Amino acid sequence: MSTAAAPRILVVDDHPVFRVGMAALLSKLPGAPRVSEASSLDGAWRAIEHEAPDCVTLDLQLPDGNGFTLLSKARRQGVSSRFVLVTTFDDPSLKRRAHALGVDGFATKEADPDDIAQLVLRVLAAPPRSAPCTHEKPPFELDAPPSLLGALSRLTWSERRVLRLLSKNRTSAEIAAALGVSPRTVQNHRAHICQKLGLRGPHRLLEVALELKDVLGES
Repeated sequence: MSTAAAPRILVVDDHPVFRVGMAALLSKLPGAPRVSEASSLDGAWRAIEHEAPDCVTLDLQLPDGNGFTLLSKARRQGVSSRFVLVTTFDDPSLKRRAHALGVDGFATKEADPDDIAQLVLRVLAAPPRSAPCTHEKPPFELDAPPSLLGALSRLTWSERRVLRLLSKNRTSAEIAAALGVSPRTVQNHRAHICQKLGLRGPHRLLEVALELKDVLGES
């Protein structure tokens, strides 16, 4: 944390109500933090480069990617900012991946906002890292099957379209409407994708879709 000035906090979330509310809450922490906001990965990275925040609260799902991508990039480049992942999902695999990438705190959006604020305060007060985390592997390689990318080639054209739309945070109903099929058909495609990619867990398919957004390209 900066010793000569008020701490700098960046709130990264694409939901305007949550983002603005969290920014207002964090601005009232001791030390009168200077709080800025970003609603995308691109905007967050520009803010990190220009503002060098002491702490970044980071959503997992963003319009142009996911929070793990930003966290991984920041650690590889030796960014000293602390990161608190604030996500809708409360899943052990998310926490394992977050800690492997060097996250400094983890909270769900269902938590009491004051508890999230206190977590940020503790992260700001923690001693400096002894060395930056410099993981070279992209996030999806941390606990996904080694053959994941190769397994993508086994998906049918329809399954790849479903996976691409999942990477854009679309629900099954939205995917069904976009493809002109029934929600049941989409659910069947999702089950087949999980089987082919060796994925288990209620949120694992969505995690992988978000992490592979750049690989999947546009539908």
